[in-house]
Amino acid sequence: MQGDDGLTSVRRRQQLDNSAEQSASSKTPKDGLATKRSSDEAISRIVSDYSTAYTMAFGLPAMMLTALLFHVFVIVFRANDEPTSVVRWSLAILFPAILALHGFRRKSLSISGAVAGFVVGFIMTMGSYGFATSMFAFFILGSSATKVRAEVKRKIEADYMEGGQRTWIQVLCNGGPAVTFALFSIIENGCGEKPLDFSQFYHATFNALGVLGCLSCACGDTLASELGAVFSKNEPRLITTLQRVPRGTNGGVSKVGLWASFLGGIFIGIVFYVMTLLFAWDYIVLHESQQWPVILIAGFSGLLGSLIDSLLGALFQFSGLDKERRIVNTPGPGITKICGRELLDNHAVNLISCALTSLICPNIGLAVYQALHQLSPITNLETC
Repeated sequence: MQGDDGLTSVRRRQQLDNSAEQSASSKTPKDGLATKRSSDEAISRIVSDYSTAYTMAFGLPAMMLTALLFHVFVIVFRANDEPTSVVRWSLAILFPAILALHGFRRKSLSISGAVAGFVVGFIMTMGSYGFATSMFAFFILGSSATKVRAEVKRKIEADYMEGGQRTWIQVLCNGGPAVTFALFSIIENGCGEKPLDFSQFYHATFNALGVLGCLSCACGDTLASELGAVFSKNEPRLITTLQRVPRGTNGGVSKVGLWASFLGGIFIGIVFYVMTLLFAWDYIVLHESQQWPVILIAGFSGLLGSLIDSLLGALFQFSGLDKERRIVNTPGPGITKICGRELLDNHAVNLISCALTSLICPNIGLAVYQALHQLSPITNLETC
């Protein structure tokens, strides 16, 4: 009996040990997973803190230098103007800085892209709140469109960048012409909002439409590229030959892409229109100045800019297929050419298309204004 009791007690101990081991093993994956998650969260916090410190280390000197250089710029070109309000200075510094930091933390901007974005945003805000809000609207909409169906784009494009992180080159290529017209507007008219009226504010209206043309082109082309490739039911057609080409080919156009480019321009035009109404309402009511055509002008500019971009891409930008049937922009072994020549890259195509649309858009606006108000060419020359 004692032997049996001893054997029984040994078995019970073995069962207890086995159940303890099973319990420990069942808890180990969960505990390990929880430990890994906490470790990943700690690393993310460290990286986030480091990124913030890194951004502030480069961003603060850039902010101070930008404000100082702009102050010298205003003194040189607009010495007789009244001092710019503290509110505009504050918004021109804080608003772009917050958005640049937000874009960097969301990986929509690199560190160089964040600094360049702040400089561009500062100049646009000092020029006009309409310029600034239109540019920020393009940045938010374009960044969101870049992340739509990322898994599909990764299969189409060999050099697809996760999150669509923009560098200073992309910021300046898409916003450089707009900043140029904004600086022209500041030189000729000072800081502040002006209604679109060629008869009273010829240069201000011309420059404003130049800014609008660039932003509409950039927004329209971004939406056409990012949404057309993933939502079109059929393969796009090459703009030069109208033949079917693989999705993602430079110069390929589709109905979805064309509509997206037009609606992208419309979106920019609506934002600019609302801001013009808010800050020039008294003049608009007093002179019965029609501002609504700017929406259609912006929509046409978005469509036109996208077509110019596609034409340049089809002719001067190389497109090919690698062995995995993904689009590449450089020739090489195992690459099957689709179209184009290796003369321009995507940045150069964006810059040229935005610049051309910036020059065309004010002339379209002038033609529309003449049609609505029946202005003679002599009146326009005298106004100049």
